[in-house]
Amino acid sequence: MTWIYRLTDGQFLRGGWADPSFDPESEGRIELASAPDYRVTRGSAEGARAATIEEIAAFDAAMARQEFDSVKALKAMAAALWKKQTGNFPSVAQLAALVDDAVIAYKNL
Repeated sequence: MTWIYRLTDGQFLRGGWADPSFDPESEGRIELASAPDYRVTRGSAEGARAATIEEIAAFDAAMARQEFDSVKALKAMAAALWKKQTGNFPSVAQLAALVDDAVIAYKNL
């Protein structure tokens, strides 16, 4: 399988059975027998390597920011729908209850 990684830090970006296109100026390409764990594996011209502690921490921080942004988007959507129904934005308590309801609905899908 072919995997594409960022040259600056070795972070895997995409890959799989298809031969993905890549930008040789900023990305590298590597052949691996199986999918890499994006959190703990990095690519380099020499092959796959273990991520450093700093790289793992940066990955975890990026994932936390992504999760936070998803929650922020959910709150914005809930507030917008509330405003559309009532003409006013919800209070902090009302928004929290809306988000809780949305999470319950999501888990029940």
